[in-house]
Amino acid sequence: MLDEVRYEAHPKIFRMRPLSTLLVVVIMFAGFLVVGAGRYVAPATMGGLLPGLSADNLQLLGVTIFFLGCVRLYAWYAPARFECFTITDESLVYRRGFAAKQRIVIPLGEVQRVRVDQSAWQRKLSIGDISVYAGGDDRPALVVHGMPDPESIPELVTGQTGAAAAA
Repeated sequence: MLDEVRYEAHPKIFRMRPLSTLLVVVIMFAGFLVVGAGRYVAPATMGGLLPGLSADNLQLLGVTIFFLGCVRLYAWYAPARFECFTITDESLVYRRGFAAKQRIVIPLGEVQRVRVDQSAWQRKLSIGDISVYAGGDDRPALVVHGMPDPESIPELVTGQTGAAAAA
């Protein structure tokens, strides 16, 4: 019998870094504008504004700025795609990694408590950090950052442990 999935999500990296993401997007747009400037600004005007920089070099600079912005966004996005937090009828499962895999499975019966931490920004963006305490330990057995809709997670876990205890 397969467990029913109650919650499954990847961390929301762009919500975790809203100002940094906005800054990188603005820098990418600036790179796009620099490419346009290199293409449409007259060489005489270019020589007066930026001596020693040709239109081709200006376009190359714009493409480089845009490309580096894309790389930065992907560097934030890609690792989050290889993380997944799942709550099933029987357990909490955390999977992480692409080439080297890490998998943590915590049976719901062992979960003592679930803590949700949210800053003011995180509350506005509906994300949070989840700490799962299991086995009577003072330290969390699992910490997951940037999870969407974190308020529902403790309810899902306690509701599941109550249902498991009744059965």
